[in-house]
Amino acid sequence: MIMLAFQGYGQQKLAPGRLRTDLLLHTDQVRKSGLAVDLPLETAIQQRDVYQFAHISSSQPQFSWELEMKQPSAYRILLASS
Repeated sequence: MIMLAFQGYGQQKLAPGRLRTDLLLHTDQVRKSGLAVDLPLETAIQQRDVYQFAHISSSQPQFSWELEMKQPSAYRILLASS
């Protein structure tokens, strides 16, 4: 499991949107028969034949996001893996 933490430096504190891992959107969502379910990814991984989720196999995944802002800002990104 990968956890992301964003800390913004600037005048406005906007939450990042459209988070992506290796250009895939919604890598944190779990689905069953194509429909989103409210289930932790850790639980779905134990039942791979029942649930669908994005599988990131890269040992060095790339992370990206979008911000809706008009002026430049700086962000510090903290990544953790369990």
